[in-house]
Amino acid sequence: MASNLESSINRGSDLFFDFACFSCQENDRNTEADVYCEECSKCYCNKCVEYHNHLYKKHAILSKKNISKWPKTTVDALEQCQEHKKEIVIVKNAVF
Repeated sequence: MASNLESSINRGSDLFFDFACFSCQENDRNTEADVYCEECSKCYCNKCVEYHNHLYKKHAILSKKNISKWPKTTVDALEQCQEHKKEIVIVKNAVF
């Protein structure tokens, strides 16, 4: 029982990040981004950026030390459309 809980925590399935890894999201995984590529305009985790760097050796990568240069997030993760990442989900007549 505890192993199921632990694996869910390790995957981070219920966590929301200010910056999520683009490649992981494309593969239905939820991973926090560690770097931002200015050329691709995408964020990557440490694992995915290794593949990125192998393919795109000349791209400028910004680590979290330079997070102030990363794009500003304007959409709360709960309001973000999962298909259209830059659009906000509007719920009409919702009662909470």
